[in-house]
Amino acid sequence: MKETDHPWIKVLFDENEFIIEYENPEEDNWIKTFSWKDIVKICFKSYDYGAPNFLYIFFEDNNYNCIVPIHENGGEDFWVEIKNRKLFDPKYVITADTSVSQYHCWPRD
Repeated sequence: MKETDHPWIKVLFDENEFIIEYENPEEDNWIKTFSWKDIVKICFKSYDYGAPNFLYIFFEDNNYNCIVPIHENGGEDFWVEIKNRKLFDPKYVITADTSVSQYHCWPRD
């Protein structure tokens, strides 16, 4: 999956897991379910004003890392849930949310 795929990505979540649905008319569609507890790192990539921001989610099993657009199809609620679960340092969230054209990861390398 790449950032340009964002119109075809939808995110759903509940208390224990989240689901990424990828529906692209030119490729194979897929749905993957992930456990919140398997997340090991989250990176927030900001762009210039007007362009979508993205979350890069990394898991214990490196075969299933994913990219989630924040401003579409459940991505904004997903980012709020990540912040509520403190999967991204609350002090660092402000820096990420207000940055332009930067990449922020938690935990930091």
